[in-house]
Amino acid sequence: MKLNKIYIIGISKCYGANINLEQSILKLAHIDSIFARKEDEPVLKEIKNKNNIIKSSQIFYGSKIKFILDYINENIAKKNILILANGDPNFFGIAGAIFNNTEEKLKKYIEVIPTISYMQKGFASLKISMSDSEIISLHGRNASNLFKALYTFKNIGLYTDEINNPYSIYKILVDKGFESYYKFHVLSNLCLKNEKILSLNIKSDKNLENPNIKKILEEFNHTNNIVILERIINSNNYNNYDNNKECNNVLGINDDDFIHGKGEPTKKEIRAVALSMLKLERNSIMIDVGCGSGSVSIEAAAITECGMIYSIDKNKIKINNLLKNIKKFKRPNIEPILGEMPAIFNNLKDKFTEEHIKPDSIFIGGGGSSISEILAASLKLLKENGIIVVNCVMIDTLNKAMSFIENNKLKIKYEIISLNISRLESISYSSYFKALNQVYLIKIIKNN
Repeated sequence: MKLNKIYIIGISKCYGANINLEQSILKLAHIDSIFARKEDEPVLKEIKNKNNIIKSSQIFYGSKIKFILDYINENIAKKNILILANGDPNFFGIAGAIFNNTEEKLKKYIEVIPTISYMQKGFASLKISMSDSEIISLHGRNASNLFKALYTFKNIGLYTDEINNPYSIYKILVDKGFESYYKFHVLSNLCLKNEKILSLNIKSDKNLENPNIKKILEEFNHTNNIVILERIINSNNYNNYDNNKECNNVLGINDDDFIHGKGEPTKKEIRAVALSMLKLERNSIMIDVGCGSGSVSIEAAAITECGMIYSIDKNKIKINNLLKNIKKFKRPNIEPILGEMPAIFNNLKDKFTEEHIKPDSIFIGGGGSSISEILAASLKLLKENGIIVVNCVMIDTLNKAMSFIENNKLKIKYEIISLNISRLESISYSSYFKALNQVYLIKIIKNN
């Protein structure tokens, strides 16, 4: 006697791939229930006319994922259930959700039968190899996975949604300084009569405000489309953006290499010590409070290439300089935030709660009279055993930070160092060491 199973079958309008569904159904004795999209109704009607297997099946169109999962849990091994899905159901598809919701011992009742995906069809249509490519779904997700791929993969395929649409992806590439690295392809309604493929050379079309480019890309916002980024610069050495240029530096970037205002940036010697105290890892999430022109953020972003840096400042000019530095040093994993502290933390708290994440570390380079409130808000937002590093130049800031430590000793561990840095300066007849401002660095570890 054959087992009752869950059959998750991929269907596609490409290359007559619905044959995949017919051949799979013909092997079954009966099907009790079918889950499909409304657009799959003609396919099922055609199969009904050819054989009797699904004539008495209960068909659910457009069901919510929770209903499908609950139905499977209730009927697994009891009924033959057919689920229709696009392309490969096990690649950013429903199969993953079903596997995650099913006990290990019951997975033997699940069978996945994939067919060609729209991404495969897209790469084939453009004559681009999928080897060494990263495929990312931005559907209902943020763009942080795209940032990681810009560092490490040759070509990138993106499933889009209404928010992460072709225009927003195009804008990310331009804002982050990657506009000259890729040919930008949008593929819409593949394998249908209204199929459309648009290819842009971003380098030659780099004026983002060109109304024609914006208008063209926004036409794709509400259609079924994918975006493929084809690397055209350093295509055989894509882990190295610009040989021998400062954008490959991690630590020790010269202060004057940053675009900055008066009194900036944080000196490179101070940055080196502060970043070592933060103990950043490749996937760390860090907040830079009072980021200024972003020297700490820029170096931190190179360390946390698979993570994210949220850089906050209340000064619009400084945020604009940060944006220029992001583009200059090609640090896509920095999100600039204009706003007052600590109030802006409320927005970040909502964002982190929604995404089920907490920051690993917080660098406070500017806080002024609000340092006590910023420290209190930082401690609440930080993950357990997370690290705060405070850069104190003013004695008043140091005193307030020390008072905070005294009032929170049961919740934290801490250490304080004083840095006295001098740089060799030459004058006409000799040299001397010129002292920089004395700096106190306070490291606080959350330890409830």
